[in-house]
Amino acid sequence: MKDFFWRQWYRYSLGAQFVGVINLVLLSITAGKVFGFSGWLSLLVIVPAGLFGVLAWGAFLDLVGKAQQHNEEIYLKRSPKLREMYRKVDEIHGRMCK
Repeated sequence: MKDFFWRQWYRYSLGAQFVGVINLVLLSITAGKVFGFSGWLSLLVIVPAGLFGVLAWGAFLDLVGKAQQHNEEIYLKRSPKLREMYRKVDEIHGRMCK
């Protein structure tokens, strides 16, 4: 059941990202007209700069990796089978390192 909801959340996130990109393009065209740029110039300058900023922020968050760590902690708290599996892996690792 958790995996079903996680997949739905992932699909929602992908859709929200697409809507965010469309919003960025439309906002760039509007901002370009306000500042006196043509629509194409704003698309060629502002959109790539915005996308680069989003990619840089995503790379930073991926480097920090807090979302994945948080999900793993939640799974460990809720799943006795996962805790047991980690305990067995640690036990096997301890035997191998002796």
